Amino acid sequence: MNHKIQQSNAHELCRFYQESNNSICLIVKNNKEAKYIFNELSLYLNQEDINYFPENEILPYDHFSVPENILIERFKILNSVSIKKNILITTIKNLFELYPSIGFFSSINKFSNGDKLSIKVLESILSSLNYSKTNKIDGINQYSLRGGIADIFTPIYKYPLRIEIFDDQIESIRYFDPESQLSIKRLDHFNISHVHNQ
Repeated sequence: MNHKIQQSNAHELCRFYQESNNSICLIVKNNKEAKYIFNELSLYLNQEDINYFPENEILPYDHFSVPENILIERFKILNSVSIKKNILITTIKNLFELYPSIGFFSSINKFSNGDKLSIKVLESILSSLNYSKTNKIDGINQYSLRGGIADIFTPIYKYPLRIEIFDDQIESIRYFDPESQLSIKRLDHFNISHVHNQ
């Protein structure tokens, strides 16, 4: 597709988007075309309204890990696209890639005191990451639930976490000693996935 046609398409897409109440998913041939259309749309719209879902740098079904910068960008997009109307640009190749469950993508979130989070949602995230549910945690990648209290031992922290949730809202976050069960330190927020930098 030549640049004049792409410019015309970007202008028409922008007009359609502004007249619509819905988000748009645009599927293009390759990364080069996706980036070009992203840049063209940026001339007409705020960049917050446009998301470019990046291609993996390896072949589909290859047995290598997705580069961390691409994984983080994908997490950010998937956690934000449902919040407000936007245009998502992706490629045909991305349609044939295997993706983890939505709970896995939610694990990139930072959860803070006062945030809305139900025990049910937290458990679905942990389950999607293959954490083992136990009565009392004694090793990493384990969690236990007692009413509104969740104990989680994630590999990104030295100590396990104790999260207290009341009425689907985070009341407190603490490190605790799994042997004595005593609190070590209060925290303002926590992450579950190893992808987030601490």
